[in-house]
Amino acid sequence: MTPKALLREIAGIWKTHLKMASYHFFLVFHRPAEIIKDYNDDKKLGIDTLGWYFTKNDTSPYKDQYPANSLVHSELKQLMDSIKLGENDVFIDIGCGAGRVMAAVAAKRLKKVMGIEIEERVVMRAKENASTLKVKNTDIEIFQADAGNFDYKGITVYFINNPFGWKTLIKVRGAIKKSLEADPRKIRIIYYGLYNAVFDMADWLNPEGKLGSSKFFEWRNILPSARNI
Repeated sequence: MTPKALLREIAGIWKTHLKMASYHFFLVFHRPAEIIKDYNDDKKLGIDTLGWYFTKNDTSPYKDQYPANSLVHSELKQLMDSIKLGENDVFIDIGCGAGRVMAAVAAKRLKKVMGIEIEERVVMRAKENASTLKVKNTDIEIFQADAGNFDYKGITVYFINNPFGWKTLIKVRGAIKKSLEADPRKIRIIYYGLYNAVFDMADWLNPEGKLGSSKFFEWRNILPSARNI
């Protein structure tokens, strides 16, 4: 990366920091109606995912876990309208929190829906929500694990909604690449957070830009056969 490109990346990170701070202020002080709507939408699904979950016992190597919180249902709808999932997909929510995204995805017919969360009490909440979910066309499997040291074998869609810092994200990227070396396949990474550069700098990933009308960005892998042409 050239010095000019690095400066652009740093400026982009600071811009994202400011946007996220403004968003959180807006959420707390200006969106009671959205919170009430989320509560009602949760009830319709048979789940309870409201609230922020601050990590009490961060056992990750870099101690960079962010508080777990759910996408509001309006954002989740934008995501589900934009993401294209098929019956052969294995979807994983890395840093799944209480499981709202998994609940929405499991309403579709996939091969499997998975979630990883490091905090035990949040894992228990996610498992409870998976068990009470009213519409479930795909089984949900939830793991208490460090995302940077997880075995991502067979997974085709990786969803990451700003659960941790760049050090853990780099470890996750490495673990995904390792799984592809053992089992070459087409995958997608769907990410929102401060560190798009972690995926942009990977020569085995191709940036696809924003995912529809959602706030998420998407990358697809370049298969080894295509890279060698």
